[in-house]
Amino acid sequence: MNNRYNIYNNDSMEILSNFNENYFDSIITDPPAGIDYLKQDWDSSLSSPNKWITHHQKIFEKCFRVLKPGAFGFVWALPRVSHRTATTLENSGFKIKDIITHVYATGFPKSQYVSDLILKSKKIDYESIYKVTAWIRKQKLEKKLSNQDLDNFVGSSGAALHWVSEPPNPQAQIPSINKWKKLLLLLGTPPEGICKIVSDYHSNNIEASDKLKNLATKWQGWGTSLKPASEHWILIQKPLAKNNIGSNLNHFQTGALNIDSARIASDDLVAKNKQASLKFYQTKLKSPKDVKNYQPHEDGRFPTNFLISRSSELVKHKYLKYFKNFELEKPYFYSAKPSKKEKGDFNTHPTVKPLKLINYLTELITPAHGIILDPFMGSGTTGVSAILNGYKFVGIEKDPKYFSIAKKRIKGSMKKWSKEKRSA
Repeated sequence: MNNRYNIYNNDSMEILSNFNENYFDSIITDPPAGIDYLKQDWDSSLSSPNKWITHHQKIFEKCFRVLKPGAFGFVWALPRVSHRTATTLENSGFKIKDIITHVYATGFPKSQYVSDLILKSKKIDYESIYKVTAWIRKQKLEKKLSNQDLDNFVGSSGAALHWVSEPPNPQAQIPSINKWKKLLLLLGTPPEGICKIVSDYHSNNIEASDKLKNLATKWQGWGTSLKPASEHWILIQKPLAKNNIGSNLNHFQTGALNIDSARIASDDLVAKNKQASLKFYQTKLKSPKDVKNYQPHEDGRFPTNFLISRSSELVKHKYLKYFKNFELEKPYFYSAKPSKKEKGDFNTHPTVKPLKLINYLTELITPAHGIILDPFMGSGTTGVSAILNGYKFVGIEKDPKYFSIAKKRIKGSMKKWSKEKRSA
């Protein structure tokens, strides 16, 4: 490793084999969820959950080998398939210590309206339909008729607009059997090819499309999934190698969480001194005994397994008013989604994580000057966080495009860190 970091554009299985056992102090990584996201190869489901688990288990077994005994890690997971990620990690030898739920309000709904799916469920041969509508349109113009004239003649209301539609209008339709027979009395006999198209169309029970429309109307407003608003960060640990935590910490400097550095400070909860905080809580705690025993920590609230990605003011005004039991004076960690400036104008990775969030997770599990591993580096946010906060970093990314982005971001963070260190 050079002075601060090493990054590799390669397969993690190959690179991790080159490191000694018990080398890394922590792991923070965002592996694929295996849901074929945006049909990207890197998020392939590998055709089945079991195959995905088996494939990724081999990688995390390599990670297990190179992590120090007692070392902690955070592994991102999509909630609906996080059980697969957790299974993979347990099968690899890790202990599942907890799961942090990170809640955010800027996700995009992935749901599809059922009514639209119903209407699309019957394959429509638009190429043939457009041939029929072209003939109807031609006859209408030659006879100097209007759409209203067609409707009036066959006894419909507005249907003629669909019968004369031009490509690529998806509303194009062939008249029903009865209306088609009436229409021919007005327009004349069509060519044999048009007659065959209409005959086949009707013989395939085109009237079933009306049933689909009725069914679609019935299910109007129903969808297929919820809007994503949370993600999981699975807290893992490699089992201790020594008899107790003290011995493990003494030998490997790993095995404990940095609780006090991860406390959530709040002016409402933690005043300038403990006496002020105690006075604040006298109205909150029910028993006099509770008040006597309560000793608030001057650095803030004990870190929890719940994080939220909005500023307290925004949450207060837009969201918290709907939750009666949610008190703003009980602080949580707030982290905005990454801005374009934070990601970099050149960063095209679709799932970039907030730097503030990764900073928080990094400090919670990594000893001072420790070495952090990320076997699924992506666009390099973990590396950026490691460099800016005084850690060492090893990142591996298989995709050349994302590796190039990560390399640029990490080099930029190294320059920023060096500049800040010189000016300090």
